[in-house]
Amino acid sequence: MKKLERYDKDILLADMLNLSLASACKKYKDWALHEMGAYDFGLLTVVVAAREVVWPLYAAELKAKKQKKEWGPPPFESVEQIWEELRRMERKTTPDFLERSQKAYPTLEAGIYAKLRRCFSYGMSQELREFAVKHHACGYSTAQVIDLLLSDEALGEKLTPFFVYTEMLKGITQVVRDYLSTKFNYLKRGNPRWPAKYDDLWDAERAKHLDSIKGIPLTHITEQISAMSEHYLKLRDEFDALPPGRESTRDRGILTRAMVQTMSGLFALTRDPAAIPANKPALQGEAAMKAVTKQNT
Repeated sequence: MKKLERYDKDILLADMLNLSLASACKKYKDWALHEMGAYDFGLLTVVVAAREVVWPLYAAELKAKKQKKEWGPPPFESVEQIWEELRRMERKTTPDFLERSQKAYPTLEAGIYAKLRRCFSYGMSQELREFAVKHHACGYSTAQVIDLLLSDEALGEKLTPFFVYTEMLKGITQVVRDYLSTKFNYLKRGNPRWPAKYDDLWDAERAKHLDSIKGIPLTHITEQISAMSEHYLKLRDEFDALPPGRESTRDRGILTRAMVQTMSGLFALTRDPAAIPANKPALQGEAAMKAVTKQNT
């Protein structure tokens, strides 16, 4: 589907200086329909969040210099002025300033993060969810999907405002990653919350992926299981060949750990992801190995 034209630059700039964060999110919630919409929405919300954090301090500081009771500070006239005031206030260390700035947040940066957190739900789109489904179908983990999204500029700016957040505010990266993880984790076939509407997309993407790796050794699940099974049997033969006694204790421990890891890997490859929690394989593999090796020590 062809996207709408990019937002008008002058209107976007005016909204950065005048709209509240809540109003900005509502007005531009259709960002996914526009060219460069993700980038524009991200930039807009960062600027507005910064303005809302800086403005009370800026206004209070100016008001303190005036004697009139009825007084309103002039509005910010540019985005540059907002950043200049932000940087200036970050350098201020007077007790009076710290008392005002820390009423709501420990730092100005923390205040911006807290405000942006309210915009996160607007940063999700159908295209972004489909991106996660496609890459999960190709074998990517959720962490790898997020890494790709936040590291590829062309991709990130096209798909989601979260890329802009992490580029402009490095300290918010982990908050963004944690949020995206909760939104992407269930977009895997076999997850109890898996949306059936993505079945066809998963199947098509999975088929393309398997076709693309057809000639590469050990890329198919059956080959991996076979190779790991052979590896386990070799480890078990080495373990059984060890002489009894304390002199073999170190080698016995090394081989036991290797067998535990191999069994855990086999379990992960053969389990039914819909039936068994993902955090169980290593524990179950270790318990099984302890039962087996106990008889040989």
